[in-house]
Amino acid sequence: MTVCCGMRSGRLLMRKYKGLSGALLAAVLLCLTPAVPALAAGPGSTDEELEQDAALQARLTDNVLEFDEIAGRVEKFNPTYRNTRSTISSAVLNADAAGRLTDEASDLMEEAKDIKEDDRVLYEQYRAMSQALRREAQKMTNGELPTAQKNTLLQVRGSLVRVVENLVIQYQTVQAQAAVADKAVELAQANVNMQTRLAAAGLASQAEVLSAEQGLLSAMKGQEQASSGLVTMRQNIQVLLGWNADDLVEFAPIPDADITRIAAMNPQTDAEAAIGTNYDLRSIKNASAAGAVNRASKKRSVDVSEQTIRAAMEKLYREVQAKQQGLAASESSWLAAQNDMNAANRKNSLGMMGRLEYLNAEMSYLNAKAAHESARLALVKAVQDYDWAMHGLISESSY
Repeated sequence: MTVCCGMRSGRLLMRKYKGLSGALLAAVLLCLTPAVPALAAGPGSTDEELEQDAALQARLTDNVLEFDEIAGRVEKFNPTYRNTRSTISSAVLNADAAGRLTDEASDLMEEAKDIKEDDRVLYEQYRAMSQALRREAQKMTNGELPTAQKNTLLQVRGSLVRVVENLVIQYQTVQAQAAVADKAVELAQANVNMQTRLAAAGLASQAEVLSAEQGLLSAMKGQEQASSGLVTMRQNIQVLLGWNADDLVEFAPIPDADITRIAAMNPQTDAEAAIGTNYDLRSIKNASAAGAVNRASKKRSVDVSEQTIRAAMEKLYREVQAKQQGLAASESSWLAAQNDMNAANRKNSLGMMGRLEYLNAEMSYLNAKAAHESARLALVKAVQDYDWAMHGLISESSY
């Protein structure tokens, strides 16, 4: 029975893929041998890799953006990166054929799921063929780009990831400030209401009412600026990561900076790593220089660039230290604000605080929270800037 099923499934697969090239078809048909069971799931197996790919894909497409998913979203969905990769790959590799094979592999796995219960042998052969197609597609695209094209692609990817990371950091910083702006409007409106009541009772002048109204208008302007800024940043982030501008995407809170990473920083040794990866310096080194004069000029340019990178790493390290100290300084203020807010909540629950007094307590709390969040994210950014410098990208402000 197994032999009959194997012959039948082999004929089906031959008909389905009769258009494949001879070499590829031969590679695929190797999967029709009795060794198929060896491809069952296990540590390091293709099945496991496919499951990991599926898990990553699920994370990247769940409409919840984690900070560590930015690079993956750029690689898979950013239009600029994908176009650059396609242009470079098409010029060097058989990228279109690899894409078709990957699609065929996905289709095969879907068909395999449909027949799994009816014909186990046919299912195993479909699955094996899907894996073979993926391996062939990988061969077409893996490790074949010349060094210059690889560096270009890495630089484009890194630049885009860094831009989005900075935007997300900025977004969450402004988000904390926007909460302050919202509370400022609420407080200003309460003040207008109070001044209006006092004026009606003859206890406040029209000038005081007008001043309160001006304060409300000013608070509303600040609220609008913060709100529109958040909308613009959110739309830019989502488009850069391949979503539509108006998609409903949740931005998960950015984790704290890794303290162990900061402790491991050494600007002297890290500068040598940065020199080895810096894209601008690579361009200088790869430039042609015919003649003694040009070679001497090139050597001077290389020496100057290396010194500049070393100085930049020292500056970036000092920035990390400064932001770490700034965060530590904000901790005591933030703790005091939390204690004050807890006390205000207790008094308010007992009816011992007026509305304006309570709103002012909330305002102080939100200001302290925004300051602490700003300090926390400033340290995250400083660490990111340092690490990006080690991976070849140093911002102009760091020189």
